[in-house]
Amino acid sequence: GVDAYGHLGIKLDSGGGRTGTALLPVGSDGRPSDDYSEVGGVVKVRLSNTVLKVGEKRVENPMIATGDARLLPQTATGAFLTSDEIDSLSIDAGHITAMNEFGSTNSDGGLQIQYAGNVGNTADWAGGTYTASDNLNLSLFASEVEDTWRRYYGNANYTLPFGDMHSLNFDFNIYRTLDEGKALAGAIENTTWSLASKYALGAHALTLAFQKVDGNDGFDYIGFNAIYLANSVQYSDFNAPREESWQLRYDLNLADYGVPGLTLMARYIRGDN
Repeated sequence: GVDAYGHLGIKLDSGGGRTGTALLPVGSDGRPSDDYSEVGGVVKVRLSNTVLKVGEKRVENPMIATGDARLLPQTATGAFLTSDEIDSLSIDAGHITAMNEFGSTNSDGGLQIQYAGNVGNTADWAGGTYTASDNLNLSLFASEVEDTWRRYYGNANYTLPFGDMHSLNFDFNIYRTLDEGKALAGAIENTTWSLASKYALGAHALTLAFQKVDGNDGFDYIGFNAIYLANSVQYSDFNAPREESWQLRYDLNLADYGVPGLTLMARYIRGDN
């Protein structure tokens, strides 16, 4: 089969003094384009419960995850494999050779990491998620960005129920990153982890989380969303070298109060170092 997409962005109001946010492409005159568009897609083959896709698409896993925080989303070009042949085990693997970044309409080769810029030309990953029980999920992934780094990821998510209304959830994430080849992003030896605990009581939930970057270099990543850590939020990732951060969060689900589909959240996060 085939999956295809088409995107069109139209400028309503902007100018040369309002660029630099990757929202719109900027021309040689320093002014944003009036409109921009792109098309893409994949060809796909399925055998049993395994699917291979080749082409351009959005990606979502702890190693490489494209984002949609601008008018047109990021996409990646390569080969993508998913498999659910084994009960309770989902496999995800891939190889990409280019990314279409925010504010762009083409994939012109080479990859960028979120903060340090251009790095190697290819990235590979493989991993999976195992549903051990209704209350326990485990994930393991490994990846390599050419001449940049090798990265390993683990996650354990466990929910302890207390009757119908109460539950306690623990979510642990850890990344280990080591420079590789030409080390285009510099020397890296970094372990970054987070642990979050969430207590839910009916419509209410209270979360306490801690996150730590153990290394003299910060935690960087490919794709806008490839940071599966508790304190990565809209305005900051709290991922500076040796940074420690903690979070207190409250959630309210208003379905119990007659407004299904509406949720409210408030949180406070503080980072040190």
